[in-house]
Amino acid sequence: MAQLSLNFGGHPAYPQVDAWGADAERFLLRHPDISLIRCRQLVELLVHAAGPGIPHRDLCDRIDELERRRIFPPKACRKLHDVRKAGNEAAHVSGLSVPGPGAWAQEARRALRITAEVWASFGAAAPGAFILPAAGDASDRARGEADAKLDKAAALVEDGRDLGAAERILGSIREGALRASGVSDRELDLLRLRTVSIRMAIQNHRGGVSGPPDQGLCERLVSWGDARALDQVVHLHNRHAVALLNELKIEEALARVSELEEWRAAPQEFLPGTFAGLEIRDWQRGALLGTRGQALAFLAHAEADPTRLKDALACFELATRCFTEADDLQRQETYGLHALVERVRLGGKLDAGRLALVEAAIDGAPRLPTGWSPESFRVGVALKAALVMGRRPPWIGRLVHELKWIDPDDPVPHPYEQIIGGVILAEKSPPKRLRRVLETTADEGGLIGWIAACYLAAADDAPAPSPPGLIRGWWDRYGIAGRPVRGVPGVLPFNYA
Repeated sequence: MAQLSLNFGGHPAYPQVDAWGADAERFLLRHPDISLIRCRQLVELLVHAAGPGIPHRDLCDRIDELERRRIFPPKACRKLHDVRKAGNEAAHVSGLSVPGPGAWAQEARRALRITAEVWASFGAAAPGAFILPAAGDASDRARGEADAKLDKAAALVEDGRDLGAAERILGSIREGALRASGVSDRELDLLRLRTVSIRMAIQNHRGGVSGPPDQGLCERLVSWGDARALDQVVHLHNRHAVALLNELKIEEALARVSELEEWRAAPQEFLPGTFAGLEIRDWQRGALLGTRGQALAFLAHAEADPTRLKDALACFELATRCFTEADDLQRQETYGLHALVERVRLGGKLDAGRLALVEAAIDGAPRLPTGWSPESFRVGVALKAALVMGRRPPWIGRLVHELKWIDPDDPVPHPYEQIIGGVILAEKSPPKRLRRVLETTADEGGLIGWIAACYLAAADDAPAPSPPGLIRGWWDRYGIAGRPVRGVPGVLPFNYA
């Protein structure tokens, strides 16, 4: 019999998987909320098939029982919970503002991918390349192509740090051509917001400055009740909070994150307007908790108060409960390690369990591949921990070898200035070429250049250099200039060190 679906074939004992999968794919573009409901039903069927002896209770409990019995690994069960919750939200309507046909698209694409992947693993098959259904009319195709470009640009920024390539992709999206293809004003607004958000992320990674979000655009998008729009508005405001942290406007960053929570918690009568009752999904809540934790850790450094790090660590630990993807979880764990090391650096104590986490980071830093890698942040915190704990990392020789690909005449992206600076402080006779890399980066100026200059000053036992103008207010307000720079430079806050 011919396969009906693009992604759910190969389960002859359960022919409805193919049929329901085909439904979920067919509804994805025009009615993604219905696609989500079909995905939830596929999860129900999967739980029944994988655990026939499990009592027919609430789906949440049955997924947990699959994990307890080790029928599926914890990561797969967390993803099944994501599909369950998204399907529940799509099935229930609270109020009269029903989401339009474009709602839930991002959740539906992810739910389809997760459900197909876990069904494949249940059938002992390696998941194949996920196939998205083809777009329909010209406006669908144009919007879909623009969305795909934005997805690729976002991945280049967050996963590959190829900021130039991301900018070229953003520049190729022509609003006039999209409008001529029949893309609606609402869809154009969403594409515009995503573009602004990715540009802000690019600036954040360069240590640059970004202006505040366009509140009018955000209000228009939130007024639809469209899940995609809500997610993107929250994401943009969180990126703006990160931009404020780049300027070390710590209290303003905390206020920005708190504002989102206030919008979420406020009923209409107390917060009239578009943002009352703003919905924040788990993955966005995790990102906001991570930003709040970073802001609290920056404040701990500014005030030289290690007790403030207790709240920062609580934020990072809560954030890990909101994520299922490995990269997101590792990011929060890395923030947590920075906070533990910062506590030691500020004169605080660690209990035996947390001290063991720091020691394990020092002993087991991952390898750095050629080119930028997300693993660089893990290496950076491990090197910082070794310096603060007064240990020579056992892998320092390997790290020096792994940094040979870097051209000494090119400035390096964050956090490589921190890694190279740490090598120079940890080694008695560091390679001259690495010092030259740090000097080249320092000459570039800006936030990353200043961090590089601080490491050079620490290596030379010289006074800390004055910071760029965007963080001068923090420098003066908290009297940072008088702090020591030897070891891990004490002028550098939290993960900048």
